[in-house]
Amino acid sequence: MWTPYRGRARLAVGATIAGHPVTLAVDGKLEDLDPTLLFLDTGAAWSVIGGLWAERLLADRRPALASQALHTRLGTFTGGLYRCTVTLLAHEGVDLSFEPTVLLTPDWPGPPTLGYPNGLERLRLALEPADGDEEAWLHFGPAV
Repeated sequence: MWTPYRGRARLAVGATIAGHPVTLAVDGKLEDLDPTLLFLDTGAAWSVIGGLWAERLLADRRPALASQALHTRLGTFTGGLYRCTVTLLAHEGVDLSFEPTVLLTPDWPGPPTLGYPNGLERLRLALEPADGDEEAWLHFGPAV
């Protein structure tokens, strides 16, 4: 049977990233940085990357596509919107790279967050919940 999913990764349910508890996270890479857990937040207005990740990604960037303010429970953060390569790392199948529009703001104290608009909406995703001793999975592929 044909499936639009090319890979799958273990979902970290109830993980902590950079000291922040998150509901769902998956192993990924931001450009050429070391792999890290990425927070999957379908309710986020933007994909946002802060802290040292943002500083390293901003080091060799040309000007931002636009500037943007993000108002959150953690405060208001201003940064630039950039296209960045994000790779979801497959535990089975093949990795998937895509280019969401992300807000890079070194002041953001939260985890690297993949939001739906201009990010996750560019992918085909399916969640497979944990079943007994089985792990939870994120199935992914390019949007068709």
